Amino acid sequence: MRAAVWHEDNSELVMEDIPEPEMLPDSVIVDVVAAFGTGGLAERIRNPPDMMFPPKPFVPGLDTIGRVRAVADGVTHVAPGDLVYCDHFYGSRVAGGIDDRCLLASFGLGEQSDRPLARWRNGNFAEQMIQPAECMVRLGRATEKATPAQLVRLGWIGTAYGGFLNADLQPGETVIVSGATGQVGASGVLMALAMGATRIVATGRRRALLDELTALAPNRIVPVVLNGDDSDGAAIRDAAGGGADVMLDAIGYGAAPEATMAALAGLGQGGRAALVGVGFTDPLTLVYEDILFQELHIIGSIWFPREAGHHMVAMIASGQLDLSAVEPIVYPLEETMAALLKAEESGLGLRHVVVQPNDP
Repeated sequence: MRAAVWHEDNSELVMEDIPEPEMLPDSVIVDVVAAFGTGGLAERIRNPPDMMFPPKPFVPGLDTIGRVRAVADGVTHVAPGDLVYCDHFYGSRVAGGIDDRCLLASFGLGEQSDRPLARWRNGNFAEQMIQPAECMVRLGRATEKATPAQLVRLGWIGTAYGGFLNADLQPGETVIVSGATGQVGASGVLMALAMGATRIVATGRRRALLDELTALAPNRIVPVVLNGDDSDGAAIRDAAGGGADVMLDAIGYGAAPEATMAALAGLGQGGRAALVGVGFTDPLTLVYEDILFQELHIIGSIWFPREAGHHMVAMIASGQLDLSAVEPIVYPLEETMAALLKAEESGLGLRHVVVQPNDP
C-alpha cells in the first residue's frame, strides 16, 4: 500500500510502498478516508524536538476517519464496513498506574509510552491503518450531518470539549475563548455553542476571522480584537458582562503569554480557566492574590476522555453540534508534504487540512 513515511534523518516524508498492516489482538484495521493535517508536524520533521516518537521509519498522522476493513476476534462494537472516528489518544488514566499515555503514531507523553508507540506505530498518512479497538468510535448517523473531511476535526473539537468538561461548563454560563482564531480555539467556539453557553467572548488578533466566528451566532458571540497592551484584559472583562464563568485558553505553541493573562483577567469571581494550548515563549506569570481573592480555578486539560468521542458523535448526529461552517482543504495522499506545509499556516480558524488516501 502507499504511505508517507518518516525515515531517520529525513527532513520530509517519503512516499513509498509498504506492507499492509497485519491484525493484532484487540485491534481494528481501517481504510483511511480522511487524515487530519497537523500544523506542527512539518516542523517536527524538519527539526525533530526532544520527544518520544515511534521507532523510525514510521507513518505519522493522528485524527482519522476510516472505514473498517477487519476486526480482531472479540471486537464487537464496530464491524467491517462501518465508518469510524479513530481517537489516537491511548494509555492508562489510573492513579498509580504506569504513565504510558501517548498519541499513537505521533509522540509519547509518559516515560513508558514507548511500548504502545511501537505496537501501533503507523498512522493515517497511508491507505490502511491499524489501531486499538478501544480507539474506534462508530459514526453512524453523524455522517448525515457532516462529511468525513469535516468529522476528522474531532480531536481538535474534543480538545476544547475536554477543557470545558474539566472546567465544568454549564448551560447559561459565559465563556471566554482565548486564541479563538486558531483551530482549537475556533473549535471551542463551536463546542461552547453546542454546550449552551449564552455568551461567548472570542479573542484574537485577526478581525476577519473573528467576524467569521461571530456570524455563526451574532446574538451570543462577542469578538474582542487584542491590541497586545494592558487594555486587553479590561476589554475582555467588559465583553463578558463584568466577568466570565469559564475561560478556554487555546493559544498556540510559541506565543507570548500576554493574551492568556488578559483572558484570565476577564474571569469573574470563582471563574474556571482550562488551559489546552501548548506553551509560550515565556513563563505564565500568575498573581497569587488574584487567584486567592477571586477564588480562581486554573486547570490543565489534555485531550478528552474516551467516552467523550461517543458524546461528540451523538451531538453531531442530533444537530446539537453543528459542523456546517467547517471548511476542509483536501489533498490526495501523494501530496502529503504539501498538505502539511499548508497546515503550518496560522489562523486557519474554521478551516483545516485533510489528506484523503481513499474515497469516502
